[in-house]
Amino acid sequence: MKFIIDQTFQIEGRGCILTIKNDVYKPEEALKVGDLIVIEKEDGSLLQTKILGVEQIKKFHNAPKTHPGILVGPELTNKDIPLKSKLYKLT
Repeated sequence: MKFIIDQTFQIEGRGCILTIKNDVYKPEEALKVGDLIVIEKEDGSLLQTKILGVEQIKKFHNAPKTHPGILVGPELTNKDIPLKSKLYKLT
């Protein structure tokens, strides 16, 4: 399954958080803590890491729709991950 990375945040003391675009949610595609993922950048290079946390993030104050916030391994920062990169779940 493929997700598109919508935004990245670097939070001091926490790490890199990714938000993903997933307009068609299917429970069997849920990302969870411990999942191994691969991030494919637009140049074709790959980054592999593990999900350390999953949260729901509201994009705007009054917006009812939330997007998953994915905390990734400490080896990655938001500068490593360009927007619109593809995220694939391995496990």
